[in-house]
Amino acid sequence: MPNVPTFIKPSRTVDEVQPLSQAVTILNSLRGVETSVVLDLNILNMMRSVMSGDSTLDEENLSGLVDFFNSNPVSITPGFAFGETDKEYVTGLRADYEKFMSRYCPGYIDTPNCTHDFGKRARSREFKRLGRGDRYTLVIMYTAMLAIQVISKESQGASPEQKFSAYLDFMRTDADMVSAIEAEVAKYWFFDRTRVRDESFRSRCKIIRDNFNKGGKGRGRLQYTLNYARDLAYYRFTALQDGKPLDGVVQDCWLVTADQALIEVAKSIYFYPCEGEAAKFVALARNEEQEHSDYWIYCDELFQSAVVRRQRSGKALAPMTKKSWEKLFSSQRRLENKVLEYWPEEENV
Repeated sequence: MPNVPTFIKPSRTVDEVQPLSQAVTILNSLRGVETSVVLDLNILNMMRSVMSGDSTLDEENLSGLVDFFNSNPVSITPGFAFGETDKEYVTGLRADYEKFMSRYCPGYIDTPNCTHDFGKRARSREFKRLGRGDRYTLVIMYTAMLAIQVISKESQGASPEQKFSAYLDFMRTDADMVSAIEAEVAKYWFFDRTRVRDESFRSRCKIIRDNFNKGGKGRGRLQYTLNYARDLAYYRFTALQDGKPLDGVVQDCWLVTADQALIEVAKSIYFYPCEGEAAKFVALARNEEQEHSDYWIYCDELFQSAVVRRQRSGKALAPMTKKSWEKLFSSQRRLENKVLEYWPEEENV
């Protein structure tokens, strides 16, 4: 399947993933709302490939994106993707992004609120070498992705339902954090797609599972897992910024990505704006097969039950304390050690 840049709206009121259109950007301008487009790292890498001469605009499927940027009033946000890269890579990536925009979108000018400070941030493909802010931002997603892999390894003879239950128990008790986006990935990871009759849904299941299960050995596997967490961070970050003012201007936030798995995840779960918050509640989009599947019914009800129990106990709304952060980071470190034990460097996966 070709990598085609696709616009995603993580915070929305309908199940379907609607495309970003010129009508939307014009209406936003008339209302004084800024259309903000967050770029995934894979988009920046595609731009760099064009500027290096390794490929062309059409080969990277970027012509449509360039046309859209040139004909619509949008604010482009590449900063989160820059934060994902190693310090050895970010300078060249940023330079190629600037060259790409200068050549193909010459009318685009950075907004006054953009930042050009790339030098002070700690960058690494290893979680422990990240800056403090990045560790706190990513630890929930990173821990969840580690837990999914460890439970898969430790529960190979269990049913898909039992594996998801084990995942949820770990996140609820050991990590003391239950998050819907990561739980949705877990549902697809543990699901037996051989049961699926609908070809498009079977394809979605395979794409999501394959993307979040690239394998690897030792620290290489940990690096892949950190990438999984960052994939989900794009989705959550875009939703969290949606509807909020930036320098006094309300943002309508979209994510553009060529990551097919993230596109498929967006079709399955999204943030439902409510009570002035764009990312406070989540909604699940279920097709006919899922609605009649014992597995999906079981997992959805089990997750909802876990959320209700946490709400009744007060944990769901309680702010994170120093003790709860320490518990979460401790779980993350234990899981990393298990990954290194189960998939050592010398083992063929």
